[in-house]
Amino acid sequence: MRDIYDIGMLFSIYERVIDEDILKKAFEGTCKKRGTENLKMDSLKILDTIREDAHLQSLWKSYQKKYPYATGMDYEDIMESMGALLNKIQ
Repeated sequence: MRDIYDIGMLFSIYERVIDEDILKKAFEGTCKKRGTENLKMDSLKILDTIREDAHLQSLWKSYQKKYPYATGMDYEDIMESMGALLNKIQ
């Protein structure tokens, strides 16, 4: 859940200054290193699965209760941020 928080927070702070070229190269390099290049084409479908996963949503609510700094961040808003990032690398 910390990764989800980090994505939401970092995107809210740096959305306007993200260098799409660098982001795309970093994403491609990470996929290559992990051997997950085949998942790039399905990334938006994978995100939809994550977005709709009731268990992950429940885990997020538990995370927010445990870590009050996350209470102001809505799960759906973070999913929108993830979608925006994916759109930048497509």
